[in-house]
Amino acid sequence: MRHFLLRAASYQGEENTLILVSLVRSNPTGSIGFLRTTNRANVLLSRAKHGMFMVGNANTLRASNSPMWGTVLDLLQRAGQLAPALPLVCQNHPHTVTYVVTKDDFLSRARDGGCAEPCGARLAYCGHVCPRRCV
Repeated sequence: MRHFLLRAASYQGEENTLILVSLVRSNPTGSIGFLRTTNRANVLLSRAKHGMFMVGNANTLRASNSPMWGTVLDLLQRAGQLAPALPLVCQNHPHTVTYVVTKDDFLSRARDGGCAEPCGARLAYCGHVCPRRCV
């Protein structure tokens, strides 16, 4: 497994190893606010050294009729990089992938940071198998 050293960017637009982007606009009218500004979007899309996760509503971006976002979404779709949910992989059970779309999905399926499978670890104080969900 490849590990990345992450540090918080000290200001908007700084380059970093891994970028997590929250595209905060979600509405049926395609109102995307500052995301419509091409130079801002260009900065956003060019700051990741190794990887970027964008979380947002592709339907809102498409409804905006922004040529730039339409091109970005088309490129991502052709590359198989658009997904209807965020896949979370448990570090203790790497074969287990939990897909979340909403806050409630996260709270009900991965609340403790792991997955819904039993932990399986031996408890140090008694030697029994941990009965809780994975964390």
